[in-house]
Amino acid sequence: MVATLSGLWDEMRLKLAQAIKAYNDNDITLSDLKAFLREHRDEIDQLPQTDLKLVADWMNARSDRLDGENRAERANLENIRILTDAWADAHGKGVTEGLERAIRLGGLGATASRSGPHFSDRAISYHLT
Repeated sequence: MVATLSGLWDEMRLKLAQAIKAYNDNDITLSDLKAFLREHRDEIDQLPQTDLKLVADWMNARSDRLDGENRAERANLENIRILTDAWADAHGKGVTEGLERAIRLGGLGATASRSGPHFSDRAISYHLT
């Protein structure tokens, strides 16, 4: 009987280890791992408590690591949002300040004609003849 239980435990340990490895390698999702644990709950409950404690400790450590990664990702996204808002604000202010400056200098039409090429009336009439 002990040999039979030992064989069953070894088989279940192997299945559990394979499921955990597949999850670690991103071959299966967390939902798949949970489904595996639910499906094999009775077999897993019969494993020695030391094995279950190791699995529970690993799952807690994995959960803590994922929580930390999620917090870091949320902080990163918040930083990106702040930078994006700051850039948009600076861009908007720059456009506004540029338009105000153009108006102060005499309007957009006057600014454009000053910056373009200058032709005298004589040069234009000479060219047309």
